[in-house]
Amino acid sequence: MGPVQFDWGYSLHPVEVYTATISSQFAGRTEGEKGEYGTFGKDHRVYYALIGVWGRISRARARVVGLQPGDLEVLERGLLEGLLEGVTTRSKVGQTPMLYLRVDWKEGFRPLGDPRDGLQVRPKEKALEAIRSLLDYRLEASGLSRRLLRFREHVARIRLWQHPELNLEGLSLEGLTVEEVRL
Repeated sequence: MGPVQFDWGYSLHPVEVYTATISSQFAGRTEGEKGEYGTFGKDHRVYYALIGVWGRISRARARVVGLQPGDLEVLERGLLEGLLEGVTTRSKVGQTPMLYLRVDWKEGFRPLGDPRDGLQVRPKEKALEAIRSLLDYRLEASGLSRRLLRFREHVARIRLWQHPELNLEGLSLEGLTVEEVRL
């Protein structure tokens, strides 16, 4: 295990799943076996999901491997720009980062809980399952703000990036050092 660990991501709202049957044909190992092998499968997709992922950085492991602050900036750029520029498989088409928030805690503080618990997707007009784009909802972050402000004396700084079209409400970071991540 390295110093940076991510939990499984999940949709912050209910989703509608659709399934399609797919078929494939494969060439064999010899020249005469072209197209002789095939299979059917299922392709499961969602129309839209705002997927929340969070991770942590172990100070102890970071020291062992020599992780530097500049390395974290490279990681940030990869997280924010990688999906926009490096999409090479159909499972990633359409994926776009919406919000990035990194909390650098002061030495000795060990935060508890999943920050995604402080976020709620609020539909504008449709049912939650009918959300198809970021224009269909607002992301309510007041629960996350309350948690961060409750522990403000333990926060060294916050790094923040927000998609320009994301309707984010309730994120109040007054009294905290906030640095905007620029792409």
